[in-house]
Amino acid sequence: MTTQNLPPRQASRLAEIERQLVDLQREKRELDSRRIAADRAARTRRCVIVGTWLEVNEPATFQRVVDALVRPQDRAAFGLEPLPDVASEPKADAIADATLGPA
Repeated sequence: MTTQNLPPRQASRLAEIERQLVDLQREKRELDSRRIAADRAARTRRCVIVGTWLEVNEPATFQRVVDALVRPQDRAAFGLEPLPDVASEPKADAIADATLGPA
C-alpha cells in the first residue's frame, strides 16, 4: 500500500502494522509446519502399532498384505525382490480390496 498521501504519523503506523502482519504470517507458517509434522509423526506411530499388532496377532492377514505389495520400494522394505514387468501401480484401495477382501 502506498503511504505517499498519508500524514507521517499514519504512514509510520501503517508500516508498523505491515511489519507485524509479515511477522504473524511467518509465525503462522512455522506453527502450521510444526502441527503438520506432529500429525505425520502420530500417524506413522499409529501405523507402526497397527502393523506390529497385525504381524503378531493376524500373521496370515499380514502375509497377504505383504504378498500383495507391487511397488519396488514397498517390496524392498520387506526384503522382497521387485516384481517383473509391473506395468502400472494399482491404487491403494485396490490393494486393500485385493488383500483384505470386501468390508
